[in-house]
Amino acid sequence: MDNSSSKKPLENLFFSSVLVIALGFLIFFVWQLFSSGPLGQAVEFGRLGDSYYSVGDFQRAEEMYLQSLEQFQSIEDSAGMAKQYGNLGVLYANRNEWQRAEQMYIKSLENFQASGNRKGIANQLSNLGTLYVLGNALPRAEQMFLKSLEVYQTLGNQQEVAKQYINLGNLYYARQEWQGSVQMYLKTLEIHQALGLQQNVADHYSKLGNLYFQLGDMQRAEAMLLKSLEQNTVLKRQPEIALHSSNLGKLYMKRGELKAAEKLFLNSLEIHQALDNQAEMASNYKNLGAIYAAYPDWQRAEEMFLKNLEINQALGKQAEMADQYTNLGQIYLSQNNWQSAEKVLLKSLEINQALDRKAILANQYDHLGKLYYTLGNWQQAEPMLHKSLEMNRALGHKQDMANQYGNLGHLYGKRGDKQQAKENFLKSFELFNELGHPNTQRVQRFLEALQ
Repeated sequence: MDNSSSKKPLENLFFSSVLVIALGFLIFFVWQLFSSGPLGQAVEFGRLGDSYYSVGDFQRAEEMYLQSLEQFQSIEDSAGMAKQYGNLGVLYANRNEWQRAEQMYIKSLENFQASGNRKGIANQLSNLGTLYVLGNALPRAEQMFLKSLEVYQTLGNQQEVAKQYINLGNLYYARQEWQGSVQMYLKTLEIHQALGLQQNVADHYSKLGNLYFQLGDMQRAEAMLLKSLEQNTVLKRQPEIALHSSNLGKLYMKRGELKAAEKLFLNSLEIHQALDNQAEMASNYKNLGAIYAAYPDWQRAEEMFLKNLEINQALGKQAEMADQYTNLGQIYLSQNNWQSAEKVLLKSLEINQALDRKAILANQYDHLGKLYYTLGNWQQAEPMLHKSLEMNRALGHKQDMANQYGNLGHLYGKRGDKQQAKENFLKSFELFNELGHPNTQRVQRFLEALQ
């Protein structure tokens, strides 16, 4: 017996009931919205805008915010208008509509000023600062952040004060005003320590460590990075532990403390392997390759660079692939493995040509030119060295130009072309002399030997 026919009336009845209930809720919502007056409508439209924004439906969010704004305008509610102008500013900024975002933030700021809402004033000043940073208008951004900082300081809002110090620190960092950046980060650190915000404290130790590293203050950099590592270890933040282990490894490698650096890179690698973070694994393989090449342990260095290359091939990272081909080329050159060196250096050259990495291309032509020179292949060496010279001339790299003129001088000397050898050594001499470089005397001896 077919029971389906006996179920249909129940299904239809259930569907009809649901439809009636849904229509009832819709009618009730519409009635409530339009019977609540302009203020209620403004609030409800704003709430709907927030809901649409939270799920990424910016078009509907914009429509709701504009309707909310219209209702607030009709009752001259400055606080409500300020809020919706602010919401629209954030929305437009997320859509990269910078000019519209700026207009909305300014209108929001004016309305917060009219309603005397100092927190709102400080927030919009900060938003404008961030907007100007994105537009690379750094003096205006600094002005906004400083004004926002001043308001938050009068309000005693320490967390927001810290945020403005961070904004200013990042801005000074972008302008390469290192000392100003350090001062802002130290003030942020002090506040976060007082508030007991341990993750923030750890992050700022790291920020300061990296900044000191850039400034060449290795002692302070080490102290900050060790504190960050210690703090993150207590907090069991595995990605951060791996990151700061790697940063410390780079510091020790720069100081020539290779064993300490190796240990830290291996620790970082182990964590990233557990997290299956391929990009960071590749970075650690590269760092370890550099360590082993410095020992030198060519076999392990080659193994690390090949592992890096394999990951970057899978990730499709062309520039990183080119760099590893170059690193492998240097290993093979050190082992007098000319054929393998030529093969990987040509692969690196091909990728860098496609990416138009001019400064790196100049070095690639130099490597290949020296390789062919070593093999006595003058015909292939000459155009490579000339290409490196032309690249460095275009880049304005005078010292590298001087080196290439010197290399060409040696090449022509080996070929027995004393005139061209003399001309190139003379150009090399003039550039080194202009730069006040100690190679000036060395090139002078080459010139004297040609007399």
